This record gives sequence, structure tokens and C-alpha cells, in this order.
Amino acid sequence: MNSKYEEIYPPDVGEFVYITDDTYTKKQLLRMEHLVIKLLGFDVAVPTSNVFAEMYCRQLGVSESLKCMTQVRLDVVLLVFTAALQIYEYLVLSVVNIVDNVSWVNTPL
Repeated sequence: MNSKYEEIYPPDVGEFVYITDDTYTKKQLLRMEHLVIKLLGFDVAVPTSNVFAEMYCRQLGVSESLKCMTQVRLDVVLLVFTAALQIYEYLVLSVVNIVDNVSWVNTPL
């Protein structure tokens, strides 16, 4: 199932039958896939910011150029935000390391 979701050209079900050395039939593999998807409630992906941008642009009826500019700006903001989160992560790790390695002296406050 993951290959169907991730790959540009997913393999045919017959290839999976071959990989399993004919342990499962095509019908059995498709049935299992259906059961797993049903168990997940057909919820196999988290909506991304691009999904929301597309939806809002469609609802607002913005031009194609404005929609493209929105996507570009959104990508830049996400890159900066991700970098900021990494900086904060390293900052927290550094502080924890410093606190852990400092000899604390019990002094009255």
C-alpha cells in the first residue's frame, strides 16, 4: 500500500503476488489492502498547508497568479519556521547539557 501512495509509478498487484512467491493470490492481496484501508477509516494522509491554501484560494476566487504566489510564500514561511524549530531544539539541548554538567552548590536564596 505504501508503494501505491509514495511511488509515481506504483507496481502492479501482480508484482506483489510474484514477490510473495504466489503465497497470496491477487484477490487476497486486494482484499487485505481493502481491510487495512477500511480499518484506517480511509484516513491515510494528513492535510498539508498546501491543501488548505488551495481550498482557501478556491473559496476566495483568487487569480491563478495570486494562488501561485501564495504557494511560494507559504513554502518560504515553512522553511524559515522549520529552521527556527531546529534552532530552538539545539538551544534546549544545549541548556539541558549545561545544566546537567554544572556543579550546583547549595546556597541559600
